[in-house]
Amino acid sequence: MFIVFKRKWWLLTIFLVTIFSALFYLFILREDLYQATAKVLVKLGQEQAVPTTVLGDRPNIIANRIQDVNSEVDILNSAQLLEGIVERLGLDKPSAPPPRPTSFISGLRYDVKQGIKSVKTWYKDTLITLGVREALPPRDAARWMLERGVKVEAKAASNVIAVHLIYPGREEARFILNKILDSYLEFRLKIFQDASAVEFFTEQRRQSLDELTRAQDELHQFERRHGITNFAEQKSVLLRQIAQAQTDTRHAKIELDEAESKVGRLDKELAKPNPDFAAIGQFSPNSFPANLQQEMAALQRQREQLRMVELDDSVRIENNRDQFKALMALTATHLRSVLTEKEHVYESQKTVLVELEASLRDLHDTEVVWQSLVRDAKISEQDYLFNQDKLQEASAIVALGRKQVGGVSVIQRAVNPLLPVGVSKSILLALALVFGVLAAGSWAVLAEFFDHGVYTSEAIEKHLHAPVVTVVPVHKRLDYWRRHPRNVDLILESATDVERARGDH
Repeated sequence: MFIVFKRKWWLLTIFLVTIFSALFYLFILREDLYQATAKVLVKLGQEQAVPTTVLGDRPNIIANRIQDVNSEVDILNSAQLLEGIVERLGLDKPSAPPPRPTSFISGLRYDVKQGIKSVKTWYKDTLITLGVREALPPRDAARWMLERGVKVEAKAASNVIAVHLIYPGREEARFILNKILDSYLEFRLKIFQDASAVEFFTEQRRQSLDELTRAQDELHQFERRHGITNFAEQKSVLLRQIAQAQTDTRHAKIELDEAESKVGRLDKELAKPNPDFAAIGQFSPNSFPANLQQEMAALQRQREQLRMVELDDSVRIENNRDQFKALMALTATHLRSVLTEKEHVYESQKTVLVELEASLRDLHDTEVVWQSLVRDAKISEQDYLFNQDKLQEASAIVALGRKQVGGVSVIQRAVNPLLPVGVSKSILLALALVFGVLAAGSWAVLAEFFDHGVYTSEAIEKHLHAPVVTVVPVHKRLDYWRRHPRNVDLILESATDVERARGDH
């Protein structure tokens, strides 16, 4: 608060300058812009369809199509359309300034705006003279202003297009936007008018019909020669057989790999002095090798128990080892026989698969020729149907064009806007108040940071490294000490006495 009161006049000046500047801009300089709005409904019409002269299948229009709405948006934003509006309304020609209002405030505002406009014109002419800015023709400048003001919005999941025009003037915005809509309806009809194509598609339909007859005859002769009655079903059965053979081959390969792995582990264990039957792997429950493993496990437990009471070279232990080796030999014989069987099964499955794949290749060779003939017949049929549809559509478009049936409707024409667009003056004034407070506070912070003056007794003690004996307050009236000089002497004497007493102590 000491800082605020010390710099109160500067703070008040900055705050008032900010407020008055904001008021001057809002109520004198600022020019209100008004937004007029119109709405257009895009219907299903011949304009939204692909032209008949396009060589391709025309999609069936069964729902709202976003691309049609976007096409209408692009037409509304067309520079040629806006240039026609400029030429029709004469927006490129200089207009006479409005008459000066009679009231003082309105007249002052009018004079200030005219002065600012003159300054802007002089500044632009100066830049053009210096070569910094390029001079635009009046028509291009007017069209550029319309392009900035026209905003076309396509609403999501809707066939309604909203057209906005932001322009300085309530009635001017409505009038210009309605003229844009009228020109748009005329302009789009000229764009979507299709040239007559009835004769062209009549000839194309006759040629495609001859080609279709020839292709169908070749296909029928080929099917009779090769006895093709249901080619797709034959191929489907063969593919299922190949898929089953591939599955069986993979299973046989997996079982073969498993048998080879077990034989390899068995050979590795047999090479050891004390083979471990558990390293061979797992077998199916109640199978022959699984039973052998259980017997070997029992012999190994018995051998370990005998070692507790007998020596390793005793007769019983040796007999146990011989039985264990015999069981291991049986296991090895069984595993090798199983491996031989798996190899035979795998080779048999591979042979079956190879034969089926050969049959598939032969069938495929026949299918290639058959599909080529089918494809030629189908293409010929598509060409015939395409030309037939194009002929019908071309005839329908000619009839629609004669009656000027369009695919859009204006469902809302522009009316005079009620309020100007943009941030309201009250909000801008509140922001100016906040900015004024912040600007004044920022200036006070900077001024206090660079101010090295001494204003308090604490600052004196800080800079002089000496205590303050007393503080003499400044009276509100400046001539107080001149009228009471004795008080000053008494204060000085008391200060001297205090310093002397402190020094004596």
